[in-house]
Amino acid sequence: MVELFGRYILLERIGTGGMAEVHRALMLGEKGFARTVAVKRILPHLAEDASVTTMLIDEARLAATLDHPNIIRVLDLGRQGDSYFLAMEYVSGRTLTHVFKALLARGARLPVRLLVHLGRLAVGALEYAHTRTDPEGRPMDIIHRDVSPDNIMVGYDGRVFLMDFGIARAADRARLTLAGSLKGKPAYMSPEVVRGEPISQALDLYAMGVVLHESASLQPMRLPKRDVQMLMDVSKGGFPTFESMGVDVPGP
Repeated sequence: MVELFGRYILLERIGTGGMAEVHRALMLGEKGFARTVAVKRILPHLAEDASVTTMLIDEARLAATLDHPNIIRVLDLGRQGDSYFLAMEYVSGRTLTHVFKALLARGARLPVRLLVHLGRLAVGALEYAHTRTDPEGRPMDIIHRDVSPDNIMVGYDGRVFLMDFGIARAADRARLTLAGSLKGKPAYMSPEVVRGEPISQALDLYAMGVVLHESASLQPMRLPKRDVQMLMDVSKGGFPTFESMGVDVPGP
């Protein structure tokens, strides 16, 4: 259902998460100007939750400092009624999760060249975020903290994007990362995070390794279990080899 939302027209819902929903939308301007964007707004039942609002606002502020061809750009942050929202660059494509499902349904695999292309662009976006400095040249110490197939977008034109810095950590946002808190998806967490050790950007690289492992095998690197059991398995640091999974991956 089409909905007028401030200066935006929400055309269709294209995604829903734990705290927000995303719509394909038109951003309206003067003299008939219109641009297709993605609008992410807090779910109605969470609109008055201060912690959720803070997370969305911090996501917008952090993402606004990132300018990289493989990171989805934030264009606007605003409030309509009781709900905060942000408008982002719209990408015509699907998340890597959807790509996996489509390949499995067809009994197909990612060609090696496409797998390498995807990995190179996604890792490049992560490297850019990790090495970002503030206007005074100080490292921002950005950690995405939620690298997963859900947060990698593959455009129909072959472009690859890292998105959703909603729980990212930066040096000036320590209040959102209290010691002992776990943020992210258990299947993509690194052993040191689960063991309560100090976090670093290495956890993003570990998560990206899990993503690429799954991209090559089209199987979960860690079988679905209850979160507690999953975390116990993660803490041990083991992982299945392609050979043990019956997956033939070409060598270098």
